[in-house]
Amino acid sequence: MTGLGNKIIKYLLLVIIWGAGVGGALAAGGIFSWTDEGGIRHYSNVTPSISGKNLETFEEDHSRYKGLSRNSREGILFKAVKIYDGDSLKVSGGGLTLMVRLVGIDAPETGGGKHEPQPFSRKSKEAFSRMIAGGPFTLKSYGTGSYNRVLAELFVGSENVNLALLREGLAEVYQGKMQAGVDKKAYVKAQKEARQHRRGIWSLGKAYESPRLWRKKHPRK
Repeated sequence: MTGLGNKIIKYLLLVIIWGAGVGGALAAGGIFSWTDEGGIRHYSNVTPSISGKNLETFEEDHSRYKGLSRNSREGILFKAVKIYDGDSLKVSGGGLTLMVRLVGIDAPETGGGKHEPQPFSRKSKEAFSRMIAGGPFTLKSYGTGSYNRVLAELFVGSENVNLALLREGLAEVYQGKMQAGVDKKAYVKAQKEARQHRRGIWSLGKAYESPRLWRKKHPRK
């Protein structure tokens, strides 16, 4: 084979390797952004539309965090950098920046693209913001979920914010497979209390639609 042929092969191999690296980074997911027809910028932690752009990933920090012992992880004091909706946010603490998804709950979707937000999505996000505005918080992690997010219970002092959102009727118990170690009975109990008192999303009665079902009906293509 000629010298030119060898150079071409080496070049193609470099392109393939580089493409695989980029593809892997994008597949890890993060926070997405798109602009709707009215020119309004949106952010979300779920699958983007065609115009969606993967804004941020923190693979190195997530790897460092997962490498810590449980006691070390739970001893880190975090603060919120950005709250995306009622169950996801970006946090920083202990020299780490992480994307976090609250485990065990599913908050109303904020919409995106041509889709209107679900009822109570704004109230859920606002309540979540208030709950963690008083100071630093800790995380109890349960592994990593979709889009390379840390799945965690968030505690302000001794208060479990995940359960607080359920009791206020601003999220429902996650309908997928619950992470091992999560006290599902406590989550079901908190939701039952909210439903009995028709709080938040449960005040909608038969008009209420689960975020899980809403996502199936309103995919971003």
